[in-house]
Amino acid sequence: MHVNGLVCCGVRELARISTENSPAEVIKTLVSTHNLQTGAFVFTEAGAKSRYATNLAAYIKAHNLGEVDTIPPFINRNTRRKIRMFVWRFNYQALQDWVKSTLAPNSEVA
Repeated sequence: MHVNGLVCCGVRELARISTENSPAEVIKTLVSTHNLQTGAFVFTEAGAKSRYATNLAAYIKAHNLGEVDTIPPFINRNTRRKIRMFVWRFNYQALQDWVKSTLAPNSEVA
């Protein structure tokens, strides 16, 4: 997984989240390796059977790590695959608490 910047510094893309083993691993990689000085993250999944982004959205909601908006699915005209897109407006304090309870008591979010 990696984070792509967009022209707007307030939004970044979580790219290749399907390479992580679980939603918790996506968030762990994010907070361990990236600066969170932004307002929101977008992430997507492609294909009718893919669920990695849907699972990440559910994990974020279940752990109260912020608000997730779902964009109605659409077809990528390049690949003809269905794309689902999500926007995560994260709760910085909740993410900080998640890090301390999940990773290490003395860890902090950048």
